[in-house]
This record gives sequence, structure tokens and C-alpha cells, in this order.
Amino acid sequence: MTPSQVTFEIRGTLLPEVFAICGSCDALGNWNPQNAVALLPENETASMLWKATILLSRGVSVQHCYFKGYFLEPKTIVKLLLTMDNLESTGEADTRGPGGR
Repeated sequence: MTPSQVTFEIRGTLLPEVFAICGSCDALGNWNPQNAVALLPENETASMLWKATILLSRGVSVQHCYFKGYFLEPKTIVKLLLTMDNLESTGEADTRGPGGR
């Protein structure tokens, strides 16, 4: 299948919180939060924009959810305490391209 770049973004708060996305494919960690994709902050305002761009296979339906967490160890990505009660949204990414093709 042809890969397609997909950008995920969400508005959130300032650090020390981090935002990540987890989903139903390898690129999104196969629902394993330890393998989730961390979103990076774009700007430093009260309502920061967090983004991540990944490659997904075109024509494959992908389910995903955003979540907020905290690093348990400073400046490492080893352990992430999940706060799934702060689930921001769930949905499906449409990777079929323009016009649903």
C-alpha cells in the first residue's frame, strides 16, 4: 500500500503535561500506550498546539485516541503515567486520500 503523511494535532496546556496518540496500527502503537506517538508542542501559549506527523498506509481505516500524561522520570520517555480519564477524543483517520480514493 502507498504510504501517506498524516498530521495529528490537538490543543492542550503547557508543560509538564504531554500529549500522545495511540491507535489500531503499528505506527500508532497498536493500542499500547507505551508505544504511543508523542505529540510535540508547536508554540508556547496558554493553549498550545501539539502535533505529530506519521506515515500511514492509504486505504486502511485507523482508529485512534489522544491522551494526556506525565513523565515519571525527568527528561526521559521511559515511563509515562497515563491519565486515560482525560481522554481528549477518539476517532478514525481517513487515509484514502482526496475524494475517498
